[in-house]
Amino acid sequence: SCVKTAKMTMLANDPIDYDVKYVDVKCRNYKDGQIQITNVTGGVKPYKFMIQGPADNSALNGVWKDPAKSTDNYYTFTGLPWGHYNVFVKDAKGCQICLEAGTIHNPDSLELVVKLVDNANCYNEASGEITLQAEGGVGNYLYAVALASEVEHLLFPLDDKNFTDHLNWQSSP
Repeated sequence: SCVKTAKMTMLANDPIDYDVKYVDVKCRNYKDGQIQITNVTGGVKPYKFMIQGPADNSALNGVWKDPAKSTDNYYTFTGLPWGHYNVFVKDAKGCQICLEAGTIHNPDSLELVVKLVDNANCYNEASGEITLQAEGGVGNYLYAVALASEVEHLLFPLDDKNFTDHLNWQSSP
């Protein structure tokens, strides 16, 4: 019986690795969260990206996404609701990995507490004083005050960009 032995070296690609950042929604129950997958290394390009998360995100759940260019090693999922997500990366050979699960957080509802300090001297005169205190949301609040006569003709004043753009916005004290 003849036996021949040969030495063979098999090379494997480096394992897939990546960084991920979860960007919280800006306002309560909005769908503007993000998952930013960056610095993908290992495996074989091009990469594909997938997330699994809340049921109300069914359009993206389980759908592999291609980056803008086949040489890109990053992808950002946008328009996401708050919730828990799993992140997957797959390479050109079909090898996939889920290194990280994380959460896009939902901020508390924004509330405004208005306290009367002093009544106005006369009708439609800006001589009164109030204090405003915002709570919840994501912080870095801006405040603006308008006379009732300036907004009474508007059904939803805060939806009127022309109106809001002309307010005197001030930072928190």
